[in-house]
Amino acid sequence: SFNVQVGGGTALYDAIVMACHDRMALSDPRAPTRRIVVLLSDGEDNASRNRLAMAEDIVASSGVVIFSIGTEISDRSRGKRVLDAISKTPGGAAFTDLSSSEVSKAFAQIRELMDSMYQVSFPPPSSSKGRVHALEIKAAKGAQFELLTREKVSFKAMASN
Repeated sequence: SFNVQVGGGTALYDAIVMACHDRMALSDPRAPTRRIVVLLSDGEDNASRNRLAMAEDIVASSGVVIFSIGTEISDRSRGKRVLDAISKTPGGAAFTDLSSSEVSKAFAQIRELMDSMYQVSFPPPSSSKGRVHALEIKAAKGAQFELLTREKVSFKAMASN
C-alpha cells in the first residue's frame, strides 16, 4: 500500500514524452525488446510544455505500448479522449470509465494482453531501406491455436549500420 497525494499540476504529456523518448529509448532499435507503460491517470494535463499531438507522435515513433487506466472518468470527458489517443498505438488499450473496484480487473486484462504479445523480426532486403511494407503472418498449417492480430501489421525497413 502507498499514499497518493492529490492536487497540484499535472504534466501528463511531458511525462509520456520523457518515458517514451528519454527513458525507454533503445540503444539498438533492431534489438527485440518489449517496452510497455501502464498509465494510471484521469487524462487531464494542466502543466506540460509539450502538446498532446507531440506526445502521440513520440509514442507512435518509439514503439512503446501504452495501456491507460482511467478511473471515474465520464464517457465524454477530455481525459477519456486523451487516454484513448495515447493508447491507440499497436498493442495498446485504454480502460476508462472504471469504478475503483474495477481497476484490478483492468490490470488483469493488461497482464493477459502482455502475456499474449509476440514480436516478429527479420532482416529486410537492403534495397527496401526506408520503405514501409505490409507483412502477412500466418499460423503454421495444422496449428492448434488461432492467430489474432489486434492491429494492422507492417514494418519500415531501417538503414543498417
